[in-house]
Amino acid sequence: DDGAVVRGVKRVGARCHWTIILFYQHLDLLLLYIAPLAVIVVLQRVIRVEFQLSEEKLNLLLVHGSPRKINEYLFEDRDEKSMLRIMEQADADIMCFGHTHKPYHRILAETESHFRHAINIGSVGKPKDQDPRGSYVLLTLNEKSSIADKDSVQVEFIRFSYDVEKAARAVEESPLPDVYADMLRGGWWNSR
Repeated sequence: DDGAVVRGVKRVGARCHWTIILFYQHLDLLLLYIAPLAVIVVLQRVIRVEFQLSEEKLNLLLVHGSPRKINEYLFEDRDEKSMLRIMEQADADIMCFGHTHKPYHRILAETESHFRHAINIGSVGKPKDQDPRGSYVLLTLNEKSSIADKDSVQVEFIRFSYDVEKAARAVEESPLPDVYADMLRGGWWNSR
């Protein structure tokens, strides 16, 4: 099986409120923390999480590149119709990915009452956005989160510092080319 599925996430206690922290450490390692549930560490191509909110469900899809290919780049300037088609075919109301290593959040209007969220969560390492700090997303859903309300899904990008110089020195002491150390220091990598 090339995917993991988490189903049946239900209300907890008197309210339903989830805090979801997403980050990639590298290629396919994803850590998913759904408070107050549990931590799931997976090496999977696709993770689906279905949230049952009141009468409506909200489908969250987690992929590295895209639902179609692990190495497909979904850049921020991708045509809206193309991004919507990818999300529709994958049945994703919220799609989180990271292959480009450039964090962004796009709200896409499928109709006037159906919005989809495309979220690039950035990168813990190997930055490509001229910022050497790591990046992850804090995604918050509550009982009022809905595909009909584009502002009901809260997305917060968290940037954090780490010892970039130590990481760069480790690269220089390894068999890897020294240019990779310079890329870490400058927050860039060979990319579009």
